[in-house]
Amino acid sequence: MRVSQHAVEPCPQTVPSVSRARPGARPPRRVLPLALLAVALAFVSVLATMPSAHAATDLRGYLIGRINQVRVASGLPALAERAELDAFAQQHTQRMAAAGTLFHDAADPTNAMRWAQNVGYGDCPCSVEHAFELSASHIANILDRGFREVGVGLVQDRHGYWWITEQFAG
Repeated sequence: MRVSQHAVEPCPQTVPSVSRARPGARPPRRVLPLALLAVALAFVSVLATMPSAHAATDLRGYLIGRINQVRVASGLPALAERAELDAFAQQHTQRMAAAGTLFHDAADPTNAMRWAQNVGYGDCPCSVEHAFELSASHIANILDRGFREVGVGLVQDRHGYWWITEQFAG
C-alpha cells in the first residue's frame, strides 16, 4: 500500500516557503533581521521534528495508541503491546525497506491461534495508519475480535519513506 502525503494527518517535516512582495526587490533593513529570525526559527522547528533515535519508539506508541483508539471507539478491548511482536514486526519491516517492496511474512511469530499483518509505506507514519483505517482489509485486522496483542515495526529509509508492519495475534 503506497500512501500519498495528502492524508488527513501529514507529517510536519517540511520547511515553509518564504515569498517576497516583488521579485528581485531588496527588503528594507528593518525587515531583514525579522526575516532571518523567521527562517532560523523555521529551520530549528524542522530539526526538532526530524526523526531521532527515540522517534521510532514514540511513533510506535502513537500507532499502537491509534489502533487502540479505533478499537475502543468500536466497542472492542484495547490490544496489549507484546515485545516479541514488536521485534518480529521490526525485523520484517527492515527486510521490506531493504528490498524496497511490500510483502507479508508467512511465518507465525507467536504460535498464536490467529495472527495477521498490516504492511504499508508512505511519507509519514500517521498517513500510513490513516490509509490502513480507510482500507477494508486493513481495518478488518485492526477490529478483529480474535486479536489480543499487537506489535509494530517502523523503519525510515534513505529516501525518507516510512515502512510499517503491524503484527496482530490472538
